[in-house]
Amino acid sequence: ELDDVTLGRVIQMVQADERPSEVLTHQVLRGSRGRHVRPKTSGQKRYVDAIERNVITFGIGPAGTGKSWLAMAMAVKALQAKEVQRIILTRPAVEAGERLGFLPGDLMAKIDPYLRPLYDALYDMIDTDGAQKLLERGVVEVAPLAFMRGR
Repeated sequence: ELDDVTLGRVIQMVQADERPSEVLTHQVLRGSRGRHVRPKTSGQKRYVDAIERNVITFGIGPAGTGKSWLAMAMAVKALQAKEVQRIILTRPAVEAGERLGFLPGDLMAKIDPYLRPLYDALYDMIDTDGAQKLLERGVVEVAPLAFMRGR
């Protein structure tokens, strides 16, 4: 189905001399709700291609551009294909220049809002029960970046 947003993206791709068919038909994964996970822009397609080609990929861009969501899709795809045995999801526990300070609760309660987008993406890719089992067994681990030293 071609909606106004998709049509706008297609027009931008054509104007930039890119091929919309190469971008919009690249399926990364079929999510838990039957929804196809695929890049929506040529930038997202380049990001997915970089993840496929490289062991480490840095995605830099504004909030809401699909960096975490597409990275999660690629990680789940690799796990399902048995290319990896575990997924460790990490991100900074605070925004640049901020401190956790005296927020109430234990460490996990303090950092949960920063890790929430990773959980949301995981539950988009894998059904709730399956995701919970992977988390309980340690196949998928979510940790703040500050605790990743030496791992």
